[in-house]
Amino acid sequence: MKTMKRIVTGSMLLLLAGGCSPKDVLHEAGDYLLGTRVAIRILPVAGREVAGDAADLLESVRREGALLDANRADGIFARLESEGVYLWAEGNERALVLPVLEESLAFAERSAGGFDPALGSLTQLWGFSSLTPRQTPPGPEELKAALARSGRRRILQIDNTGLRVLPGTRIDLGAVAKGVLAD
Repeated sequence: MKTMKRIVTGSMLLLLAGGCSPKDVLHEAGDYLLGTRVAIRILPVAGREVAGDAADLLESVRREGALLDANRADGIFARLESEGVYLWAEGNERALVLPVLEESLAFAERSAGGFDPALGSLTQLWGFSSLTPRQTPPGPEELKAALARSGRRRILQIDNTGLRVLPGTRIDLGAVAKGVLAD
């Protein structure tokens, strides 16, 4: 989160320091992350290499997005789902993921479950973040199995050491991760 604040602050300073004119053309760098198109647009600033700045910003978003991505086979949430426990590997993981997950769970409580970060089995079943979404609805047995592995009450522990869930629980922060990365 701290990295993102520095990036946004630096970007704003670059814009303010260089000044902008109507003839300036935005430089864009983009990618497909967390199931959506991400674009970073930067105005050229005298003395700066705009393509490099955009590439650096996009790389930072990619790194942080990888930590929040529920669909990465090698990611935090895939390992948590299969093992039931995930211990923070490095400080930036905890600094980014922990507050997002804590706020997501708080919102789940405030919304009486209307929002739930532990519905990853269902979002995966429906193919919501997939490049190849389902063409037909899942059947009753598939839904029943996914529901049995879903729900915020399956999250047992979240703290500064790591995460613990009932095995098979799939966390999906996609609903909030995009906003976090945009911030």
